[in-house]
Amino acid sequence: MNRVVYILLVLSFALSACDDYFSAESDSTYTEKLVFSNVDLAEQAVVGIYSAMCDDNLYSKKLSMYFSMNTDVEYISGDTDNGRRGVARYVATSSNTELYATWTSLYQAIERANLCVSGIRSSNVLTDGGGMQSEKMRRLLGEALTLRAILYFDLVKNFGDVPLKREPSEFSQSLILPKTSRTEILDGLIEDLAEAKELMPWFSELGTSERVHKGFVKGLLARVALFRAGCGMTENNEKPHDRIYYYEIANRECKEVVESYQHALNPSFESIFRSQCQYEKDLTYGENMFELAFGKLNRGELGYYIGVKHEENVKYGKSEAGMYAPPSFFYSYDTADCRRNVTCAVYKYTSDGIQSLTNITAVTLAKWRKEWIKPAVTGSAKYTGVNYTFMRFADVLLMLAETENELNDGPTDIAKNALKEVRKRAFNESSQKEKVHDYVDSLNGKDLFFNALVDERAWEFAGEGIRKYDLIRWGLLADKIEKCKTDLVKIQTEEPPFENVPQKVYWKLSDDGETIEIANIDKLYVSDDFDVKAASNSKWKSKLSTSYIDRVAEANPDQNRFLPIPQKAQELIKN
Repeated sequence: MNRVVYILLVLSFALSACDDYFSAESDSTYTEKLVFSNVDLAEQAVVGIYSAMCDDNLYSKKLSMYFSMNTDVEYISGDTDNGRRGVARYVATSSNTELYATWTSLYQAIERANLCVSGIRSSNVLTDGGGMQSEKMRRLLGEALTLRAILYFDLVKNFGDVPLKREPSEFSQSLILPKTSRTEILDGLIEDLAEAKELMPWFSELGTSERVHKGFVKGLLARVALFRAGCGMTENNEKPHDRIYYYEIANRECKEVVESYQHALNPSFESIFRSQCQYEKDLTYGENMFELAFGKLNRGELGYYIGVKHEENVKYGKSEAGMYAPPSFFYSYDTADCRRNVTCAVYKYTSDGIQSLTNITAVTLAKWRKEWIKPAVTGSAKYTGVNYTFMRFADVLLMLAETENELNDGPTDIAKNALKEVRKRAFNESSQKEKVHDYVDSLNGKDLFFNALVDERAWEFAGEGIRKYDLIRWGLLADKIEKCKTDLVKIQTEEPPFENVPQKVYWKLSDDGETIEIANIDKLYVSDDFDVKAASNSKWKSKLSTSYIDRVAEANPDQNRFLPIPQKAQELIKN
């Protein structure tokens, strides 16, 4: 029986503009054989996978935000519920309101990918088309394999063992499937990605970061391999016995990306995110290796849910800002590290459109900001259309450093140079010797270097949906969350290294009439050149409460590192 493939016809297909992958639809239907015997129709089918991934239940909101909290660097506020806060605090039940829609949407997107993989593999164009037609069909197969790997990887990272379905559904086929072990699933993804990377062009050949390409596939392969090598694979939270094999895969792929010179670090950390908020594409450095393209005012809440808090104002509109930085994380940054003031915001915007100091428990993670978005998204609109980034080149460098350290029982020159490259951007020229070269060169032991990488990945990637899964694979989720709680108590009791956290913070409106100048966020006392009489002051440290600390996690994170499979989905899983 021929499966019927529903193709959303593209009437306006311009990925270079920050628009949704589909801007119009028709009700036309085509048989699978017809679709995948035509390269243009096959491409539209593959683009349908990207479109499915733009759903709120997936990367427009839930997977990019809710599911990746809480950690030692990311915190969601409010009373615990059976929704996103229950997910964040490791007390979600199978009836949690956030789970089933995401579970279903993941499998729906996987079904689209399965259709494409099956249809393209069966296509005579793939094998007999020759020339450009065959080459393009090969690339489309690589895309479909890669996007399916992304979707299954997120199922495994969040739910552990799940049903595995690699073929499209027949109309008569039973949808009741058994669970497959996460080790088997990830091993299959590694094979798929190894195939896909050989089918894909490099970034410079493709000319866009809004479609997957060889460099990203290699980076994703490294990320999957490291998770396969990690403690999330075992029931007792221990390292798998075969982990070295997967470290070798990750090391090889990262080296090949670095040595390709296809990607580089943007020299300005702030520019990475500010440019995204202005819908600019980075074709110069290619640091954002793959971005999922959203339609403005249609999808994506970066800048709204993650960002600076805005009471609704005429100039910038409204933003909820629901992801916070624990004070212990904010104060873990070196004060000279430029990443802190990009990653974290200690201010909010009032309804008058001017900044006001927030409090110590309301420091938001703010790499994407409503005030950076141009043209502005005003009113109460929450969809900003800012692209979601799946991987930055900085991640490849730090994975390379990590694998070099693991495979050589200590840091090699390659490992140290990769770490230095990431840190160089974080500090100005006058600090390079002390904060970059001397610091990294002092990390001579395996454990010392690894611990430095654990910290570096926090400072570099906070708020980007990476930390929780890093901690799971390292077996450090519970330890780091417990340390976060302990450090928060140290802030309350003025113990080192938090003895200089102030009771009050003094601040005043700048001459521009919008932004604020802060006198003493990192010190107890105000310098003589700051006029405190003309300044406002806000209680700071005293706002940190015991209830806030308790809410970092309300159950053992290691025991609940994976979310429960939704109740409705359990009914469709064979025992």
